[in-house]
Amino acid sequence: SDIENSIGMAIDGFVYLLRKDGTVVKYSRGQKQDFSLKNIPAPYNKVTNPIIIKTEESSDKIYILDKPDYYRLLSFTKNGDYTKQIIIENISGEIVSMAVDEGNKKIYLGGSSGVIQINI
Repeated sequence: SDIENSIGMAIDGFVYLLRKDGTVVKYSRGQKQDFSLKNIPAPYNKVTNPIIIKTEESSDKIYILDKPDYYRLLSFTKNGDYTKQIIIENISGEIVSMAVDEGNKKIYLGGSSGVIQINI
C-alpha cells in the first residue's frame, strides 16, 4: 500500500506521502489524487534516494531532500512541477531532519554533524 511504502509525510490540508521509490502520492479526504513530480533535472531525472518531504499550508512549495550520490534539495509546486534544485556539498554524516522557514528564505537541515542552514 502507499502508506506501507512511504518513508515520509507532509500535510497542508492534502496529505503527501513520499515513497521509497521517490514518487509522491497525494490524498484529499482519503481519496488518491492525480499527482506526479515533473521535470526533475539531469543527471538524476527522478528522486532516487528520498530522505524527507516538507510543506506547509501557507506555502506554495513542496520540498524533498534526496541523496542520489550527494544531498540535494528539490522544490516543486503543489501541482508537482519542478522549480529548483540546490546541491548540498561537504556534508559529513547523515541528515535526518529538515525545517522550512520560507519567510526568511531558509531551510535548516539537522543531522549527526549539527544543523546546516541553506538559503532558498
